[in-house]
Amino acid sequence: MTSHKSSKITIARIIALAAFWLLLACSQSQPEAPEQASASAHAEHDSHSEMLQLSDAEMAEFGIEIDTARAGTVRQHRDLTGEIVIDPDRLAHIIPRFPGIVKKVHKKIGDRVSAGDVLAIIESNES
Repeated sequence: MTSHKSSKITIARIIALAAFWLLLACSQSQPEAPEQASASAHAEHDSHSEMLQLSDAEMAEFGIEIDTARAGTVRQHRDLTGEIVIDPDRLAHIIPRFPGIVKKVHKKIGDRVSAGDVLAIIESNES
């Protein structure tokens, strides 16, 4: 729950920062002369030789739209498919030192544990 709240705060900060930079850039920008704009566009094109260009059909296929920035609502919800698994680097396999029957389990997969915590109670087969 806390990580969800902190991610919302982070998203809000990013949006606020982007809006600030956009307002700052719009208030200070002055239109370039046509020949300067053409020269800078050409120089920019040369510096990005690996630029990806999509046709109108490809943009329509992938749902890409280009539009002028304006006030509106930012969609913060995205449906994605995936699988949640345990990080194998943070999982320890516990093996008892003697055979027995597990009588009680105190921790579950995903619980945080510290040194000395009782994870389970095992009754020895020899008792």
